[in-house]
Amino acid sequence: MNRDIPLLHFPGISQADFSDAFNVLNECVVKVPGYGFTYPFIAPGGHYGGCWWQLDASISLQATKWINQQFSENMLRGFIAVQQPDGRIPLYGHDKVPDYPTCSSLPKLFSAAYSILQHSGDPTLLKTVYPMLYRYWSWWFSDARRDAATGLITGVFEESFPRSKTG
Repeated sequence: MNRDIPLLHFPGISQADFSDAFNVLNECVVKVPGYGFTYPFIAPGGHYGGCWWQLDASISLQATKWINQQFSENMLRGFIAVQQPDGRIPLYGHDKVPDYPTCSSLPKLFSAAYSILQHSGDPTLLKTVYPMLYRYWSWWFSDARRDAATGLITGVFEESFPRSKTG
């Protein structure tokens, strides 16, 4: 990934700490396409291994766009490659969650894509990414996701963060 880290002026966080955060992102880059992704991607690292996760990658994209716009745009293209025919973006690269075959994750991809598209100089990227986002949005708001009695969107573990015991 490009190492041109922007200068940060944020109370309580030093430039060295900020640079270290980008070093962690860089360590999590999987340089070889895999798990359906057609481009390199960011894996969450640690014991999760070198597989992409929709939520982790989407959150990471909010940072990578500042140091490597092309990498970030290619991550969006990778999500296009893994999108299912019904519009669902899998939870992660293995897409095998016992008892929840239609699981995704918190849809942070929408805000990440918007942010990347705002910074893009590629006029065809929006035309490429918009259909993926529309299909993903349609999946989230589909009848399969709605509770029949209330009409509310349903979710499971990774699709929603449980309330903490303190609030």
